[in-house]
Amino acid sequence: MQDQIDLIMKSFIADCGYEPASEMFDRLSPGKKLRSKLLLNIAQKDEKSLRLCAIIELIQAASLLHDDVIDESSVRRGKPSINATYGSKNAVMLGDILYSKAYFELSKFESRIAAALSGAVTKLAVGELMDVSLSNDFNDDASKYLQMIYLKTSALIEEVARCGAFLKFDGAENRGEISDMSGTKNEVEISSSSTAKDHDKISSASVKFGEYGKNLGLAFQIIDDILDVTQSSEALGKPSLSDFAEGKTTLPYIYLYENLDDAQRQKLKSFFKKQLCQSEISWIKAKLSEHGIIERCINEARAYGQKALEAVAEFKNDKLEQIVRDMIDREF
Repeated sequence: MQDQIDLIMKSFIADCGYEPASEMFDRLSPGKKLRSKLLLNIAQKDEKSLRLCAIIELIQAASLLHDDVIDESSVRRGKPSINATYGSKNAVMLGDILYSKAYFELSKFESRIAAALSGAVTKLAVGELMDVSLSNDFNDDASKYLQMIYLKTSALIEEVARCGAFLKFDGAENRGEISDMSGTKNEVEISSSSTAKDHDKISSASVKFGEYGKNLGLAFQIIDDILDVTQSSEALGKPSLSDFAEGKTTLPYIYLYENLDDAQRQKLKSFFKKQLCQSEISWIKAKLSEHGIIERCINEARAYGQKALEAVAEFKNDKLEQIVRDMIDREF
């Protein structure tokens, strides 16, 4: 699956007719393709769904290119970032090429799929802007953090899941079949009344799959932020605790701040946007352990994962349950 998607992505970039762009694109790490796995576990795997996966991965890659420039990150997934290798100007322009090519290919899909994904990218950009704003000062407001990660991370996963539902149930509708939404197909007579009901069912299913994607995305980002604190630099492919050094007050730090006395709060804030020495890292980790912060954050991620599963329980899709489990229990 990943190889097929990678080949489609490379063909999209080759269409631009500029070899340096293809060379830079080939230097990108492929990633886990969570969003593609989600789409293909909702919709059937065919040429159309694979092309949509390639578009989604172009969007994700473009957002990471821009994110690395904003954060001045020198490493991405254990490899030198594009901005570190080719400079920030080239990284930004490569991101723009990926975005524009994704939109061009997306224009060939039906309007509701194009609208869903393009709208999610707008939210992603707003979330990135909010992330930059929050990085100016230590943020102790969990609601602002959750709003930001919804926009920056979760909204795209939400719309990917909705698009998966559109692909899955549109196919049944176009064949003169419609599902009872649990997976059992029933032949129906093509009439205006049955078509209207089918549209209602597809709309309802897309909302439920979207709710799954939204909560999956929130859980995913919380776990990602936990791993930045708990895992080694070798496992992460970047320096551990790098989020805090880059000005990102993620959920573990927000909850830790809530549990500290005034003197300890000031000490924690003094570490914000600073390259930490080992004794400072040890102090943060000791306080996180003392107050059970990591366990609290993991439980919150699990709660979002449970909300995701409840949203699509009627569809009896074991693969979606496995995605949630794999995402929460991962170590990198």
